[in-house]
Amino acid sequence: MTITNPTGIDIYIQNLQAQFLANLFTGKLYSSNGRAFLNERNGQLPEVYLGSGEYGDVFTDDAHYDAISFFVVAPSQEFDYQYSIANVSIYFFVNLGTLFSYTHRSVEEVHLLVLKEIDKANIWKVLRLVTGRDAVKDFAIRKPELLDMQPYYCFKFECSINYKLSSKKSC
Repeated sequence: MTITNPTGIDIYIQNLQAQFLANLFTGKLYSSNGRAFLNERNGQLPEVYLGSGEYGDVFTDDAHYDAISFFVVAPSQEFDYQYSIANVSIYFFVNLGTLFSYTHRSVEEVHLLVLKEIDKANIWKVLRLVTGRDAVKDFAIRKPELLDMQPYYCFKFECSINYKLSSKKSC
């Protein structure tokens, strides 16, 4: 769901989400989601808000996509007057076999592709990369054993962003 008039951190998340959609995995079936919320449904499940009080599971129909991504904002943030520093994790679930034609497991290629797009935004600071099952250990996932078996791969970039709280301008 695209927010009509995003404010605060949602501006930057939505901008990077749109940038991902335009530049990552072109020609592939890619579900670029914005901010997801961790809702309790037999464990924590990342869901995007659809409107009218409804949420959608970001993993629904995951087998149909070559790649899925979404953002999760940490529950606590630091404030300095009109600015906030937030930690945001950007998750990716990919089918390496459909994204790349390499004969090897192309995890480094997908990391570099995503990092290049994050760096272009000039506001996100990548703090660390977490891969495989460790990236999603807090989520309720139907088949966690498949998350890191060829051709499937999951990872997240843990980032920090310093943003203006009430800004309504695009960055």
